Amino acid sequence: RKKIMNLGCAPVRVGLEKFILYQTRSWVYVVGCDKRQLEYRVLKLSRSAEIEVSEDASAYSKFELKEMLQMIHEGNRTQGGLKRLATGYGIVGVVKF
Repeated sequence: RKKIMNLGCAPVRVGLEKFILYQTRSWVYVVGCDKRQLEYRVLKLSRSAEIEVSEDASAYSKFELKEMLQMIHEGNRTQGGLKRLATGYGIVGVVKF
């Protein structure tokens, strides 16, 4: 019998379960976290006619995420700050062509 070995192990990305939407006047932020709420990831979507999407490659702890959201709020305070829109456990999307 031959033993098959997988030597090219790619990192395993844990699925995101809970999602929170935040908005500023110019951006929508989708924050997703894993089941244990230990790892947070951020997707940034522009609210302009030319939609820009930016996925942050970093994974954040709860503390790091709170600091980042606070900085976004402070930087946008004159335009209403950062507002929490919704919390959910799945995402459904619609694309308009």
